[in-house]
Amino acid sequence: DAVDASTVRRYLDSLFGSRSLKATTVRRRTASLKAFYGWAVHHGFLASSPLDGLRVAIRIPKRLPSNVQRSDLRELLRWVARAIGLDPVSDYEGQLRGRAFDPREFRFLTLLVAVEIFLATGLRVGELTSLTLDCIDMQDGVVRVHGKGARERRVFLLDPALRALVRSYAAVRSRAAQPSLPLLVNPRGRSVTPAFLRRHLPDAARRAGLRRVTPHMLRHSCATLLLEEGVNLRHVQTLLGHSSLATTERYTHVTATNLRAALCVAAIRTRLITTDIHETKRG
Repeated sequence: DAVDASTVRRYLDSLFGSRSLKATTVRRRTASLKAFYGWAVHHGFLASSPLDGLRVAIRIPKRLPSNVQRSDLRELLRWVARAIGLDPVSDYEGQLRGRAFDPREFRFLTLLVAVEIFLATGLRVGELTSLTLDCIDMQDGVVRVHGKGARERRVFLLDPALRALVRSYAAVRSRAAQPSLPLLVNPRGRSVTPAFLRRHLPDAARRAGLRRVTPHMLRHSCATLLLEEGVNLRHVQTLLGHSSLATTERYTHVTATNLRAALCVAAIRTRLITTDIHETKRG
């Protein structure tokens, strides 16, 4: 109760000033203070929170999502598949039929399935690791996802090769894991955690000679590729589970390369001048 609004203000000023912390860090600490003092008031330790009525405006700089280039995505898929003797161009189901995997190979098989699903659906890493077999309709490729805020949505595994890969993985996985566990499991048959993918995906990218790749970058890449192929922004919003269209609109900036290429093809000034010259000659 010795803390008042001026104390909080001096604390926040010190975070920005002498400690030079980023705005995201300061905002997170402010949220922690609000949560703590809210708890203290709720349980009767304090009559009021020192943050009540304190207006704190912390502007977070807008950063463009980091995505992975098409050529790097292809190389990543090829490397992970070839690490276990698979060819991503050929039929996965036929290549996996009857195969046994040692722990190292199974780790890469799990990683391959994760990468393929990330690129097809744009799932968050926590959403992917919590997917269970009963959430997936293997016949139609419909996947029920439990996302942020307990909101359920559907994503789709429409590519036949991807469905075959998931189907084959489920068969291989069932030999070492319980049916009740999530789809993705580690070599010991236990549920894969987000930390597992955050650790092994960058490692695979490094071995493939690529810059660092994270699960969230694959989510960004999925959104970017869909927009570049002309998929409606609202459809992408629904797929990613964004509650606000403004969040999805961030990805439109990532496609600036495509915009540049389109403008070069359009060549408006050249066409205007050329048209004027042709009309002058005809006149």
